[in-house]
Amino acid sequence: MTARLACIRCGKLIESASELIDDGPTCSECLQKNRQGNSRGSEQSSSSPEHRQPLWPIERTSSRSMILPIPVLPSLAPGEMICRIEPGTLNYLELSENLRSFLGHPQGDVLRRSLLEDLHQDDQALAEEEFQQVCEYGERNDLVFRLRGESGAWHYMRIYAQARYDTTAKINHIRCNLKDFTDSVRAEQELSRRTEKLILANEQLRAINRKLVETQSRLEQSEKMAALGTLAAGMAHEINNPLAYAIRTRRSCGAISAVSSSSWNGSSKP
Repeated sequence: MTARLACIRCGKLIESASELIDDGPTCSECLQKNRQGNSRGSEQSSSSPEHRQPLWPIERTSSRSMILPIPVLPSLAPGEMICRIEPGTLNYLELSENLRSFLGHPQGDVLRRSLLEDLHQDDQALAEEEFQQVCEYGERNDLVFRLRGESGAWHYMRIYAQARYDTTAKINHIRCNLKDFTDSVRAEQELSRRTEKLILANEQLRAINRKLVETQSRLEQSEKMAALGTLAAGMAHEINNPLAYAIRTRRSCGAISAVSSSSWNGSSKP
């Protein structure tokens, strides 16, 4: 595994500890330019007292975190949770009081624990892979894992991890800044749950509307058939009335004829 440091002159990332000089990490190109400048400067100084000054002054200082691990965490904002972990084992090297209180571990025992022990079982493999990339690339933002709190409940934590190096370009520790956004996740889950319920209610309303439309169509068809039956019955009644009158008239006429003929035949006898 190689660590990356920025060249103090050109800012180019270098991955080898062999390209370091006394004034800090320097890439091979700047080293070569430095040697050429020194040789030219020696020639010019031998021939002329005046020579050109380097465009960028040599930086001979380094940050405190590049020299030694900071023995104590600096003053933090209220509620801020920060820890330092070992790159290989991910064991806690130091925790802020806020994070220690959040985890609920005693001060003496917490330094013998690994961060993986406090993570959800389904997130441990992903956490190992992500922290491996932190060691390779220097930093990693927006890592989201489930961390168990003091009460035993799982909290959604957003972790900003950054690798810290010493002067030999070797990783000294990984600094993690943790942010609890469980309330936001729960609010999103509640919003999603309510949205699903609204979608389900809308589907049920659409199904009820379809049934109402079908029922209304059947009722309209039934009303049309009833009206048609009433119309047919009325027309049949109107047609039957003249026929019945004619039949009754004919029958009446036949009865009268029969009576008349019988009367005539009786009167004709001697």
